[in-house]
Amino acid sequence: MKKTLTTTAILGVVSMFAEAATVSTYNSPLVINFDETVTGSNNGKYTGAGFAPTPGSGQLNSNAWRTTGFGTSVDFGGTGTSGDPARGTSDGGISSGGVYAFNTSLSDHALGVQPGGSDFTPGTITLRVENNTGATINTWSLGFDLFVLNNEDRSNSLNWDYSTDDTVYTTLSTYTSDQGESTSPTWSNVQNVSSSNISASVANGGFLFLRWSGDDVGGTGSRDEFAIDNISVTAIPEPSSCVMLGLGAMAFLLYRRK
Repeated sequence: MKKTLTTTAILGVVSMFAEAATVSTYNSPLVINFDETVTGSNNGKYTGAGFAPTPGSGQLNSNAWRTTGFGTSVDFGGTGTSGDPARGTSDGGISSGGVYAFNTSLSDHALGVQPGGSDFTPGTITLRVENNTGATINTWSLGFDLFVLNNEDRSNSLNWDYSTDDTVYTTLSTYTSDQGESTSPTWSNVQNVSSSNISASVANGGFLFLRWSGDDVGGTGSRDEFAIDNISVTAIPEPSSCVMLGLGAMAFLLYRRK
């Protein structure tokens, strides 16, 4: 079930379709659920149509997304609109390796991957989020949902890491799918990861990198399918910033009263 998102004067939501990923306001989460219709554009929801720096219908912005470890991978700012980067929409149970928009529930798209012998074993999908608050951010709250379709006998992993330099990564969560196919395979929300007060210093104009990495673990044969959804990135202000924000609000109220 999708999380309902209410937009207020203090909530800054940036689409991953027409725009790059940017956090511009304290305590205002960047939320990516791959189903939002973009105001003023014709892109609509993500449909597994690939990656491009100027994304078209159903595509993701490659200025924010990068893939590695596929037969065809896409770097930041690159283009991949056919083959592995653009496998389209599926309910799951497919055999071709690559990146998909998986329907994990009715009309609920998520960014997914079908690992294969030369796809995502190992491999990564990385999201880079720009700090556009006007100040250095030292603390973050991060979260996402992980879905798995355990429809194959091989066991695979999906780990979630973050970095401030795209070189040294710190692991936030790990998951390994069951070895052995489920009796009645269906999409399962196996992890709802929420990590608060993550220490990661990102200067204004710099990037926070979030990386999902996968690989084979055990067993033989084909591989389970994974999907990520409801990604949330929030910049937490420093205590001094909170004081200044409070003083600013008080000054505004006094001005209004005057």
